[in-house]
Amino acid sequence: MEERSFRTSTVIRRVWYDEDVEELTIWFASGNIYRYSRVPVLVWDGLSTAKSAGTYFNQHITGRYRYEELDRQGRATSERASLPSKSDDGFSG
Repeated sequence: MEERSFRTSTVIRRVWYDEDVEELTIWFASGNIYRYSRVPVLVWDGLSTAKSAGTYFNQHITGRYRYEELDRQGRATSERASLPSKSDDGFSG
């Protein structure tokens, strides 16, 4: 599993990627945590090297991968096929 922190991002604080199962877990600045399924390693590479993590997320991940919301202990709280609206969770570039 690989981890990356985004200290300068206003949207994303931290990400983990597990290449074996293609899962991407993202800790958002809003405090929400989501785990995305079947995310290719190329998307992880793009996110981890993006000049703007929030912009990359909005352009390449939002609405493209199944995800589930996690609680602070990493347990699933819900599962959705697409993301909540940007106004609901503070997702902005």
